[in-house]
Amino acid sequence: MAIPTSAITAKEQQYLDVVKIIKAKNKRITDMEHGGLTDDEIMLSVLEVEQSILNYCQIPGVPPQLNFVWANMTVDLILFNIEMNNTPKDPLDGLDVSDLSSIKVGDTSVFIGDKYRSNLRSRILQSHNANLDEILMNYTKQLNQFRRIL
Repeated sequence: MAIPTSAITAKEQQYLDVVKIIKAKNKRITDMEHGGLTDDEIMLSVLEVEQSILNYCQIPGVPPQLNFVWANMTVDLILFNIEMNNTPKDPLDGLDVSDLSSIKVGDTSVFIGDKYRSNLRSRILQSHNANLDEILMNYTKQLNQFRRIL
């Protein structure tokens, strides 16, 4: 039985809108065969990011103008968590040829990793450094427009 739209509050509708955007942006998030998340797990991430936005902006609620920013931040957080929980059993399974930055044959030296080129997993995990990249993946410029100084 469907919930009548008149019974949904504006806040609940905003949550539904953000979750809809998240699901549309990245099918991997709901792909249960490959470690995807349930609706409850997605909502937990939505609530976590909402709290980060509220704390950073010092506002009582997330305005609808930030729904896409909110969804993008949540997608980034979910993908980061999926990658963190999806480590390969064999360390060599996660090795990508593009990770090699130098090979020396005499006395054998192999250097893995380059700050300019890395595999997808490294790029996803690397982005979450130093103050979570200034509040989850460099969204501060967009959030600053809604930030209040107390």
